[in-house]
Amino acid sequence: MNLNIGSGENAVDGYINLDYSPNVLLSRVPLIKSVMRWLNILRSDHMKSWDKRILYKDARKLNYPANSVELIYSSHFLEHIYYWEAQEVLKSCYKFLAPGGTIRLALPDYKDIAEGFIEQHSLEPLAASWEFNRSLLSYPFHKSEMPMFFLNSRFGHVHKWHPTPAMAEELLISAGFNNPIFYGFQKGPYPNLKAIEHRSDGTFYVQASK
Repeated sequence: MNLNIGSGENAVDGYINLDYSPNVLLSRVPLIKSVMRWLNILRSDHMKSWDKRILYKDARKLNYPANSVELIYSSHFLEHIYYWEAQEVLKSCYKFLAPGGTIRLALPDYKDIAEGFIEQHSLEPLAASWEFNRSLLSYPFHKSEMPMFFLNSRFGHVHKWHPTPAMAEELLISAGFNNPIFYGFQKGPYPNLKAIEHRSDGTFYVQASK
């Protein structure tokens, strides 16, 4: 058994694809989704159809048997839950993995973003400052009105913490993994990366085995 945690729209053959986005459910009732768009409750970027193989699951509440999973992949998910929740998710992943099983994380690289901000700030301080704030994806600049305020809290892409390679390494080690190793995009000893790994912009990749 293999898990793709926080799959987004990317359903991969050979994996149980899991995501907690309301889009998973709304894609199964397109008429309701169209009405919500007509009422301007949903935005155009909410209208993509999600693969029916994607299961609506909260990764913080998974309960698979110990030592039953061979591979776990997760891309740009852990930053959307609180840091302490990410710790608990990775502890669960360690429990699920069979001996010799592998976990691979793709996370936004805020070390890289911060270095880019410092470099750009010396040239265009105001523009660099605005771009840095946008890249954090933490808080909107303006509070939206209902119902968009409520919907953005569920459909939005808010980051609750800002990963760096050092933080990811600490998370994995504290969950029980030994010797996390960093790789480039679609690089490293992980099966069929071209099918499952799609985020190459501002991302770092780390994997570890049990």
